[in-house]
Amino acid sequence: MVMNKILFSALALLCFPLFAAQDTLAISINIEDVMSIDEIQLPTEFKIHTPSPNPFNPVVNLQIDVPVQIHGSILIYDLTGRKVGKLFDGLLEPGYQQFQWNASQMSSGMYFISVNTEVENTIQKVMLVK
Repeated sequence: MVMNKILFSALALLCFPLFAAQDTLAISINIEDVMSIDEIQLPTEFKIHTPSPNPFNPVVNLQIDVPVQIHGSILIYDLTGRKVGKLFDGLLEPGYQQFQWNASQMSSGMYFISVNTEVENTIQKVMLVK
């Protein structure tokens, strides 16, 4: 603590030439609203939100609330059932997960977002309008 005070006194002399060597400068810093890792709110249940915006051009967003770590995949299919994209395949960490599909290279039309996890399997349709 003494070393920090000496260092600060030396810096004060260099940066603030208006202060004399015997002068003291007091700085007070208040830190509020700090959350510890234990206080971060995690989802309490698994939930796949409706993709938005829908219809979209060219980016659609998908949020998944994940209370515990699970394996999952998010695949995109066209109207004929052909897989045209993969947004994710791996471990979903606990929290509010955000995914985005950029369909700028795709044709206008209906697509299906397939979300498959150990907890839930769902297919949601989205409309790309260019």
